Amino acid sequence: MNEKIDIDGLFGQIRETEPQLDGRIFSQSVMSRLPESEPKSFFSDSQLTVLAGALGCGLSFSVFPMTDVLNMMPTQFTLTPAILASVLGVSCVLAALAYWSSETDFNL
Repeated sequence: MNEKIDIDGLFGQIRETEPQLDGRIFSQSVMSRLPESEPKSFFSDSQLTVLAGALGCGLSFSVFPMTDVLNMMPTQFTLTPAILASVLGVSCVLAALAYWSSETDFNL
């Protein structure tokens, strides 16, 4: 029980055997030991998105009754030229963004 531990020798052994805990070098050593993950297909990713959307809708309709939500929706509205121009402008911007993202290598 009275044996003295050579703390400098112990730390020296640890420095030689363990990966360096120095940000970039440590991250590279950990990433090199991890197995490469397989990318999800577009179909499975879409399925997960639809499932999460359906789950969210189901939860929201369980909290807010459907009849109350439908009663809050307007039954008629007036379409002014300013509203029409705004809707057309937004739809043109969204169409241009969709075209741009399909023609470039832009992935979200």
